Amino acid sequence: MPVHGVETALDGMDGAEQGGFNPQASMIPVNAEVLPLPEPELYCICKQPETAVMIGCDHCEQWFHPHCFGINLAEIPDLETYPFSCHDCAAKQEPERPASPEITIAPLSKADPSSQLQAEK
Repeated sequence: MPVHGVETALDGMDGAEQGGFNPQASMIPVNAEVLPLPEPELYCICKQPETAVMIGCDHCEQWFHPHCFGINLAEIPDLETYPFSCHDCAAKQEPERPASPEITIAPLSKADPSSQLQAEK
């Protein structure tokens, strides 16, 4: 069965004349199953595939595109040692507020109204 005349044009030629071309070997059968390409793994807050340069969070080990976090690679001398926390981990790492010192409030005496006035001042 000729395909676009290839077999007809090559009929009667030996392998040397065909340049090693085998039209049957290069054809894809009509009933061949076409497999879908695997979906690329998505990273970062932008949910896009990885790029040539990625930066890992020091806490959760997820990978991010530096430009998505406004990181200018020209300003970073060594990306390997650059301390980086993603937004989620940075929120978890916020320093705790120091506890307020305990305040003891003395009860006011109902008998002495001047003590209430002095406490309000």
